[in-house]
Amino acid sequence: MAFKITKKQAKQAALFIAGWIVLILGVALILDWWAYVVVVFKGCAGILMALVGLLILVLAKG
Repeated sequence: MAFKITKKQAKQAALFIAGWIVLILGVALILDWWAYVVVVFKGCAGILMALVGLLILVLAKG
């Protein structure tokens, strides 16, 4: 008894495998470049805090 794989199943399997590969590579890069990840996170947190502070000033003025 042979199993038949439809095009939809083949596409889903290929996407599943590609997803795992990209996930593993992404985690590896995050761990390898951890110092840069921290710098980017701090930069984003700083920009976010500045925008929130600006929003608070605008709301306080109005």
